[in-house]
Amino acid sequence: MKSNKPLAYTQEPSQPTKPATLSALEPLTRSEIDALRQKKREISAYYQKVLDEHFRKEEAQGT
Repeated sequence: MKSNKPLAYTQEPSQPTKPATLSALEPLTRSEIDALRQKKREISAYYQKVLDEHFRKEEAQGT
């Protein structure tokens, strides 16, 4: 009996490429770390504001 599987399923899977790891990269400088932390605070503050506005609107609508 013949197999109905497409040819792609009968071939060996190719080896996945290994992603670059952090150990292969240069470590971040102190100023880069500080900049990332500042960006994180800004993003957090923005979304907190958006959520606060959203919940205030829901409370005003009574839902």
